[in-house]
Amino acid sequence: MKINPDKSKHVNYTLRKAWKVENLIRADRRVTIDTIATAICCSHGMAYLIMNDRLGFHKVCARWVPRMLTLQHKMQRMGLALQYLNHYHDEGNDMLARIVIGDESWVHHYQPETKRGQCSGNILCRLPKKKGLR
Repeated sequence: MKINPDKSKHVNYTLRKAWKVENLIRADRRVTIDTIATAICCSHGMAYLIMNDRLGFHKVCARWVPRMLTLQHKMQRMGLALQYLNHYHDEGNDMLARIVIGDESWVHHYQPETKRGQCSGNILCRLPKKKGLR
């Protein structure tokens, strides 16, 4: 099998860029794509492809986060889960009453009005709309 030397140089070059991008992201998770593109002397799109496709990073809350958890993160989650299980075993349902959970739901402390509700006392809202001139 014959190896094309031009292709091996290209692969080595992109691997070096990917390594440099990974080091930049690990040093500062809030780094922008444009900053990375400037640092590795390539286009915005190429920097994005290296980060997303080759390295497997994606943007979450203005930080680049690996898609797969590292062994350290898995162990940390396992340790925290065991702590909660031990607390539950010791305290029972009283421990569950102290846990506050949340999600991305919007909770309003007031009843938001619709446009119709806002117009109830306004005379301009009761006037019929003018039809456009042709």
